[in-house]
Amino acid sequence: MRKVILGTEPYTFNEVDCAIVLLNEEHNIEELLENVYPCVDDIIIVDGKSIDTTVDKIKQFKKENDKYDKIKLYVNDFFKNANGILGDQKNLAISKTNSLFTLVMDGDERLCPDLVKDFRKIIRENQSMDVINFLRYNYIDGKPETLDKEFQYRLFKSFNRYVGTSHHELVGWRHELYVELPDKYFMTHNKSTERAHKNNSYFDNVVDVKYPHKNNNLSRLINYNVEGA
Repeated sequence: MRKVILGTEPYTFNEVDCAIVLLNEEHNIEELLENVYPCVDDIIIVDGKSIDTTVDKIKQFKKENDKYDKIKLYVNDFFKNANGILGDQKNLAISKTNSLFTLVMDGDERLCPDLVKDFRKIIRENQSMDVINFLRYNYIDGKPETLDKEFQYRLFKSFNRYVGTSHHELVGWRHELYVELPDKYFMTHNKSTERAHKNNSYFDNVVDVKYPHKNNNLSRLINYNVEGA
């Protein structure tokens, strides 16, 4: 699918871009890119200085599959430059989009087939909304983590930002401009037991002296040192 460009020169922007933050996602990145590529105009990836083959796989996927030049890759050390604050890393990725809407995805998340198929239609029918919300189903080792319904703010106008660390909150949107999609539209989040324990342990044991905003709802001002990759 070719890019959808809105407006006229010199003020042009995309209909919807995808913002992805990654750290050591070599087992997920190719499937994620295949999943979101048909849905969006540009894909902004901020890698947190992965030590596995994540970046190499992104570059290879771009070389072999990115005929519309959608994929833009940046490297920003998650622990050094973003101080381990996930909300800040995501905000960096969002800031590099050039679109009316932004779709935010993690490496282990996927859009369901119905959502992929109807994605553009949904955007166009809800352009007045600040947030377009849909369900997320969580799995650990392929088994449901909970039977409860969970919503994540992952598709929204690009002026919004996250605050907080791991369980961050989206701010900037107007509550009356919110729509919740039917249950047939959802995303899945599938992580391993090992990854779940590692992530929970990290965010539960962050040293407050090193990351003073760990328990605050305010992200910090950061001087990002972003590398083009």
